[in-house]
Amino acid sequence: MNSSSTPLVVVVFNRPDHARALRRLLVDQESRDLYVIVDGPRGSKVGERALVEECVSIFKDWPGQVQFNISDKNLGCKVRISTGLDWVFERTERAIILEDDLSPSPMFFKYCDEMLEAYADSPEVMSVCGTKTYPGVIEQSQYFFSTYNNCWGWATWRRAWTHYSDNFGYLSSFQLIRTLKGILGSYRAGFYWFILYQMVVTGKRSSWAYCWMITCFLKGGLHVYPASNLVVNNGFGADSTHTSITEPYMPRVYGRDLSFPVLSSHVEKVAFALADTWIEDNIYSKSVGVRLEWLKRRLFKNQD
Repeated sequence: MNSSSTPLVVVVFNRPDHARALRRLLVDQESRDLYVIVDGPRGSKVGERALVEECVSIFKDWPGQVQFNISDKNLGCKVRISTGLDWVFERTERAIILEDDLSPSPMFFKYCDEMLEAYADSPEVMSVCGTKTYPGVIEQSQYFFSTYNNCWGWATWRRAWTHYSDNFGYLSSFQLIRTLKGILGSYRAGFYWFILYQMVVTGKRSSWAYCWMITCFLKGGLHVYPASNLVVNNGFGADSTHTSITEPYMPRVYGRDLSFPVLSSHVEKVAFALADTWIEDNIYSKSVGVRLEWLKRRLFKNQD
């Protein structure tokens, strides 16, 4: 596949303002094929069907090939996005994926194209990420690898997505915790990700992204990150699925320009330990925000 022909995937639901803003940012990418994943409206939400239909209409003027995968009922974030990506990768070998509340920089697409081509035959590399949350400076390189995926503007291959699972029941609870501890370096992290998985299983969280992350952990996967942030997430507020307030680790602006080709500096295919430690400690198991949220859940568990 010619790297500049990598298809785009857009995920939309009930936020036409976000969808319209993303559509404007994609004007220079209209030579690419487009796949649009759409969840169905919730019967309990008056007027939501019209919002969903408006989001669909925003992408119908795509001048190239466009295909829609529209659910006739509401599936929720976990099922809708995972089944939508299954549908996408029945049709293409690789794709660049954007949810409606993201603002990718123009460099994001060229960066994804280059990395998708470079690591197409490296099975340990499971995705290309555009949002750099790690605040440290990456010296002498334009990119780095991490054990952690970030789905705020990313790309992947069919050969990686085919491993996606939301069922790790073939491992006992103890085996899963111990395995995650071995991968992530601490029982704290192992327990944290095990509990997140249990929350998905019991329906307390509707997250395909947690399942994808654990899938990649268990496969020994790596994820490519740019040395400079290439995507801004605008999806914070009352209508957001998971993020109602801006998290302190979220980059609010694009970083410095990358120099192309990005691969002009060779990077060994191993996770950058400083970035991994920062991500786990500041976004996941050791973050103050996470601990406060868990404390709140324990204090008010009888009111759930």
